[in-house]
Amino acid sequence: MQPQGLIWRTRGRERGHAFNELTYPRNTVLHLGGMPGVGKSTLARRLLSETKPLSLDDILAELSPSKGERRLAPSLAFKELFARANARADADAASGSRSPLVVETTAGWESVRKDVLLLANAHQRPCHLLLLDASANVCARGRAQRERGFNPSKDVAEHYEYAWRQLLGDPERLLVEEGHRSVVVLDRRAANCLRAINFE
Repeated sequence: MQPQGLIWRTRGRERGHAFNELTYPRNTVLHLGGMPGVGKSTLARRLLSETKPLSLDDILAELSPSKGERRLAPSLAFKELFARANARADADAASGSRSPLVVETTAGWESVRKDVLLLANAHQRPCHLLLLDASANVCARGRAQRERGFNPSKDVAEHYEYAWRQLLGDPERLLVEEGHRSVVVLDRRAANCLRAINFE
C-alpha cells in the first residue's frame, strides 16, 4: 500500500485499510518515530536492513562516554544526527542514486519533526511519518530490555508520554500544518503484522 494522508491502524486492523506492507517513493525521507522503548529499532532491523536508518539511539550509544562519565546531551546527539543525514543526502544527490533516507527519533517534539521536514525540503524529497504507538508500560519494558540508547528517568519518560499523547490527539495537523505527505500510526500488534517496507 502506498500511504497517503492519515492511516491509523490498531490491533492489526484499520478502518478502510488492510495491508501488510508499505511502499514509499524511492527518494523518500521516512521519519520513524515513537516513544523510547516502543520498538523502532526492532522494526528497522526487521524491515529496513537494506536502508540503514540514522538512529538517535545509535548516535547516543556511539558518542556517549563509558559508564560513570557524563553522558552526551540529547541535543548534541540530534545535531549529529542531522549532520549525518544531510551528509548522506548530499552524497546521494552527488551520485544521482536518490536512495531513501530513514531517520529514527522519538518524533514527539514538533521541533524535531520540523527539522526532519526541513532536511527533506532542502533536498527536494517527500517526507513521510511512520509512528509506532504503545502504552507507557510497554515502552518501559522495552527500555528495560535494551542495553543501548536513550533510557530516560521516570520524570523525563512522563514528559515524553505527555508530548506523545498530545501528538496523537490531533494527528491531522501533521499533514495540514506541518506538511508530511503521509502519517501512518501503528500499535505494536499492527507493527508486528507489517511484512515489508518498500521504496520504489
